[in-house]
Amino acid sequence: MKRIICVILIAILALSATACSKIGKIIDVLFETEAPTVTDVPATEAPTVTEGPGETDDPNATDIPDIPDPDEDFIMLLDTGVEYDLDLDSDGLDDNLIITSYEVGDYGERGYTVKITLGCNKEHPLEYQINYCDEFYACVLDSYPGDYRAEVLISFMQDSDDWTTVGFRVNDTIPEIDVFEKYFCVSKGAMLDFTAKKGFEAFDSTDVWGTHSVRAYFKVGQFGFDMLSVDYTYYIYDDDDCALTLERSLDAYVLNDDGTKGAAVNVAAGEKILPIRTDNATYVVMKVVSTGQLIIADVEIHSWSAGYDDWGIFISGVNQDEYAEILYAD
Repeated sequence: MKRIICVILIAILALSATACSKIGKIIDVLFETEAPTVTDVPATEAPTVTEGPGETDDPNATDIPDIPDPDEDFIMLLDTGVEYDLDLDSDGLDDNLIITSYEVGDYGERGYTVKITLGCNKEHPLEYQINYCDEFYACVLDSYPGDYRAEVLISFMQDSDDWTTVGFRVNDTIPEIDVFEKYFCVSKGAMLDFTAKKGFEAFDSTDVWGTHSVRAYFKVGQFGFDMLSVDYTYYIYDDDDCALTLERSLDAYVLNDDGTKGAAVNVAAGEKILPIRTDNATYVVMKVVSTGQLIIADVEIHSWSAGYDDWGIFISGVNQDEYAEILYAD
């Protein structure tokens, strides 16, 4: 019995010595001024993997990307002249995507062709042609994780500042690709900033209170571009430059905290107003510069078909050109 106890005590002492040695090493590392180099780690503790397992190691292996995790944001920029094999509709088949580019004109413009071939419908590839443009961006993203669809998004500029954005999405019921167009800009930075929660930021324009750049967040959905923002927000680079001085009084309403109309208010001539938000169709939200109060007014946009005398943008029933000096882009 005593021999057994002695053996146990010797084992405990050995383990204690080993533990102390390891703790000492940890403490030494914590107080080192420089991190140990990779060569300090024995090869047996961190073996280097020189080759991934081949396809024969896993009979179910595939080159088609997996469906992104619903908790992750999937966005991948696309290059021209590169063939991508992607499963855009999660049917387990390889869908092919390639964007080709070629020079047109004498001023650096380029033409582009987007070609998407579904693995389930190889006989009828989709080709989208852009005859010329000055800027071009493209990506694949997953707007709605869990809907078993990934979308292709392109955005390009023509005629100095006329933007078009196109979303390509595989139809939910038939093996065809739906094409959705919107005349706004999605920049490369906006694509990279995409998340499934907020979508991607798009820049549009409005002529309500003059020509301004406005922005909102969107996704590509089953029926087209889904607007996630409540409305468009004006891009205000300087309050003084963007504010308008009223030449006549403006009838409006106080904007309540919940976004509804409050009490009627009349903003006197001579006051400055700053446009804040609009749906670009039925209303505009403004700030009275002197007080900081937010107000909202009704908007009506009359087309040329209404006749010259009734054409234009009307705010609270009055043509906006009567309120102030309105600046429009060509």
